Amino acid sequence: MLRIWDTKLKRELEPIALPQSASCVRVSPDGHYAATASADGDDAAIQLWQLAKTVAPPRLLPKWPYKDDEAGLVETAEALDAPIRKLAIGDEGARLFVATSDGKLRLIDTKELKQVGEFEFARSDVPASFALLSESSVIAGQRGQAPREWDATKGQMQRDFSMPSNQKPGGARWQLSADGKLLMTFAEDSQVNLWDVPKGEWLRSLSPHSPERAVEAALSPDGRLLLAADDLGLLRLIDTASGQPIRDFSDKAGETVSRLVFSLDGKKAAGGGAKGKIWIWDVATGKIVQTSSKFDGIVKDLAFTADGKRLIAVSEAPDVLVWDVVAGEERRSFPLRQGAVCVTLAPDGKYAVTASPDNAVQIWRLP
Repeated sequence: MLRIWDTKLKRELEPIALPQSASCVRVSPDGHYAATASADGDDAAIQLWQLAKTVAPPRLLPKWPYKDDEAGLVETAEALDAPIRKLAIGDEGARLFVATSDGKLRLIDTKELKQVGEFEFARSDVPASFALLSESSVIAGQRGQAPREWDATKGQMQRDFSMPSNQKPGGARWQLSADGKLLMTFAEDSQVNLWDVPKGEWLRSLSPHSPERAVEAALSPDGRLLLAADDLGLLRLIDTASGQPIRDFSDKAGETVSRLVFSLDGKKAAGGGAKGKIWIWDVATGKIVQTSSKFDGIVKDLAFTADGKRLIAVSEAPDVLVWDVVAGEERRSFPLRQGAVCVTLAPDGKYAVTASPDNAVQIWRLP
């Protein structure tokens, strides 16, 4: 048996079963592989083992189709005819994907900010969401229904995911691992469900705070960790492979957590509160390392830039907050006509896209 200990998380990872006893082991400089040598004899051999999945690096993407103007508001699109629930930008930067409360996914050309297509993926009377696989492929669905993969350019359903009949997945929060292989679906009144994307299969359900309910959850970019908050502000780290708790964060949030997100390297996690507070935790220690009290309304959404140096936050308050993670202070804020319901970042990390309660999409140049 090859046993592996994660020194940052201070726990044993899943061991690797060896076909025979080993006399020595060596690890590659990057820590991703190990070589073992078996005992002497006719079956002696050297074997190579992969120790852990690596986090997919940020894709090299075309520049956002706007000039590098001064920081601030760049463009405002025409308001849509239904409330906006979620935004995402395609991997080529050419399309903005917008989920609206009428169960439709709308495609918007990012250069012209004009809608170029739409299709209905859910009923209008149930929570629904989506996760972006590529510029042309999305996984989308609604509460109580298995996810479905769609050709977004044609609005055609490609496949249904399979799941046990006793499962009732939530439809409010959907997140993919960076490599696109693991999907998390969640809602406050249901368990966290994990799905194998290549196979199109349900993997397992998790109850992070059983018997108490979780109110928010986030999947780490490498898909190995789940971070979940209960309604008292306690954060618990879960191993997604085993479903077992790793540990509780020592520093609790001071209020109910409304949004959680990991940085791309998985080393930090940010949370927003129901009363407007924002926290940044060190994932390895579970300690709060930075806080902001900028907002006085519910934090609606958070997004780290790919380099982890800035955190973008929106809330019920009429501001877009740009937080400097390196300096631990506000770098800039932009005034809104009213609060925002969600935010996503452009591929080059220079622009943020927000959606307002009056169904308008706005583009912001970040400092």
